[in-house]
Amino acid sequence: MNSDTIKKQYVMLTLIAVNILIFFACEYLGGSEDLELMHRLGVLYVPDLQNGEYWRLFTAMFLHYGFAHLMSNMVSLFAFGGYMEHAIGHVRFLLLYMLGGLAGSLACWFWDVQTGEYVFSAGASGAVFALMGGMLTLVILRRELTRGVSVPRMLLAVVLSLYPAFYMEDISLAAHVGGLIGGLVIMGALLPTIRSGGGKRW
Repeated sequence: MNSDTIKKQYVMLTLIAVNILIFFACEYLGGSEDLELMHRLGVLYVPDLQNGEYWRLFTAMFLHYGFAHLMSNMVSLFAFGGYMEHAIGHVRFLLLYMLGGLAGSLACWFWDVQTGEYVFSAGASGAVFALMGGMLTLVILRRELTRGVSVPRMLLAVVLSLYPAFYMEDISLAAHVGGLIGGLVIMGALLPTIRSGGGKRW
């Protein structure tokens, strides 16, 4: 990866580095699959949110259960993140990631309340799906920023990424769908700030 590429994607690379560092910190403190430890560190848990611990909506985005969980999200972040950061600029990209992740956390909270099943939830997947939703918005509304990615190709990527959540109980479908919808909406709100042919840097 050359220096020009790093300059174009430094927010994405920083997010990956932060997630990895936090993961290894969790491993050092006792293990990322230790539910009691992960609860103390900030996973999303409805009773805690109802007691005013709203910071968990954000901290949960940077915690992962095990190496496979971390790598799955980081590979997806790398795949979509660099593309999106280059297309919409660093600040917009960070806004899309963080606010989209928040949308995923809120959807998870809502779903757990509706079902009455309170579980410890964590992971960057809501934010990653927000990037996918944002990219889908670009493909549909601002094709000049997407370098030839087609709508059918993007829709297929979304469907294939969502599919495991329909049959794997340890994956939060609500967080994925919430992040995806959040990304669609947030990117739609950001589009007027992106001028055709330039003005993408912030």
